[in-house]
Amino acid sequence: MKAMMLALGTNLGNKAEHLRKAIANIRQYFEIKEVSRIYRSNPIGYLPQPNFYNLVILCNLPATSPQTSLAILQKIELNMGRTRDIPQGPRIIDIDILFFDTLKLQTPELTLPHPQWHLRPFTVYPLMELSAYNEIKINYPIWPLPERQGLMPVGYA
Repeated sequence: MKAMMLALGTNLGNKAEHLRKAIANIRQYFEIKEVSRIYRSNPIGYLPQPNFYNLVILCNLPATSPQTSLAILQKIELNMGRTRDIPQGPRIIDIDILFFDTLKLQTPELTLPHPQWHLRPFTVYPLMELSAYNEIKINYPIWPLPERQGLMPVGYA
């Protein structure tokens, strides 16, 4: 695959603008190849919160390690105002590494591939738009696909 795939989500303020700003910040560190459409999705876990906007990004595989890449992404989140007050709660931006090439990794800070990527419609359906999806579904078959549960494309970043 030779790629890093990221999932972005936001449910506070101007959601589309937060996603655009996050993409611009990510582009300063990583080479972005493709960006899915933006999807509106229902919250999971902590439910009394606004709907999310989500998308998925395909980047060239960075020269940095997955741990260093995660630290860079967490710095972007922090600089954009991300707080972690409520697990799965409202957030200005959330950036998750879904895949780092075909690497399998499990540490206290990072699990690759992301352990719940295939269960979340707001990850699977945007992923299906990207060129690397065919390789992903060969290495990680998804069946059945998660139900859309209110997932709706709303535009482009």
